[in-house]
Amino acid sequence: MEYNGKTSPVLERYRVPNIANAMILSTFFEKFIPWLVAVPLAVFAYMHPFLISETRVGDFVNSSLTVSALLMGFLATSKSILISYRGSRIFIQLKHTGHIDLMVRYIMCAIFASLFWLLVGFAMYFDRTRLILSAWCFFASFSLASFIRVIWLQGKLIKL
Repeated sequence: MEYNGKTSPVLERYRVPNIANAMILSTFFEKFIPWLVAVPLAVFAYMHPFLISETRVGDFVNSSLTVSALLMGFLATSKSILISYRGSRIFIQLKHTGHIDLMVRYIMCAIFASLFWLLVGFAMYFDRTRLILSAWCFFASFSLASFIRVIWLQGKLIKL
């Protein structure tokens, strides 16, 4: 954002050196890590289905539902932590570079992945076909990888 050929006075006051390089939010690996983890695991689960005994399926599904609900709660808290940065020099610099939108997108992606994991977990109470088990593997691994990505970025943001 240029201001008469110079940097905006607001951004000049909140200048953080090399924040874009410090966050490294646009690498290929970081953007696609949930997909790189989830798709192969889902394909593997579809090709080599695993069976859950009828006596243990309730425990398995309950554990799955608990973990996905906990992830959703932690991610909602992470989003509110990001909102609490509003007005800080780091937030202004991230907003100027467009990285804040990417971080919000990552958080929302992780929340929705956890929600779908929860829904597929409910579906497992009624049906345990290869497709449902494969979808469960996909959303479980996608959700966990997305959660780790958000936590990793929040840690890098706190270090700034």
